[in-house]
Amino acid sequence: MPRNSQTDPLVQDPAAIPFYDPQAMLTMEKSLAQGYITLLTGGDPRGIENLRKNRMRRDAVDMGFLALLEGNVLETCFAVGTTPAGSKSRDAAVAAVPSLAKRTAVVRRVKSLLAEASDSTESICKMAVASYLRAFEIVVKVQEELDQLNFFTKCLFRGRIIRKAQADLEDTFARLQEAVQAST
Repeated sequence: MPRNSQTDPLVQDPAAIPFYDPQAMLTMEKSLAQGYITLLTGGDPRGIENLRKNRMRRDAVDMGFLALLEGNVLETCFAVGTTPAGSKSRDAAVAAVPSLAKRTAVVRRVKSLLAEASDSTESICKMAVASYLRAFEIVVKVQEELDQLNFFTKCLFRGRIIRKAQADLEDTFARLQEAVQAST
């Protein structure tokens, strides 16, 4: 059966391919996001700070990029069955890419796009690692903010916190999306 280029994310241009699923990201457990931060920084406790100051070791960037392409980091960003049983992200109703098969296909496509883009532009590796590091920082921050809310304040402020985090995630991945699109 031919693919419909209007609705099938595998046929769409790189600008239309999502690099994460917002609902999967924002329902991820804080400890899982912290683990991915450690993985992407190569275990350097000051990895995020060094990345911001443009002092992250090249081998740490390479290791982080390898974790994105060969590990399960991206699968978790799309809630593709790699999270522990019973975690929030596995139980989430993922809206951006609804079926498991489609989410898995999108993850493969994202990995392919990142690999192709990194072949033509070396800075893509660092940009991808930085984008996903920032996204996991946002997850940690959101979960900490939500943990501070009680029943009543959660009803009032949860939506505002989530909307702000979604906007931050969009901003975080916008440059990466543009760079990948320009290099492919």
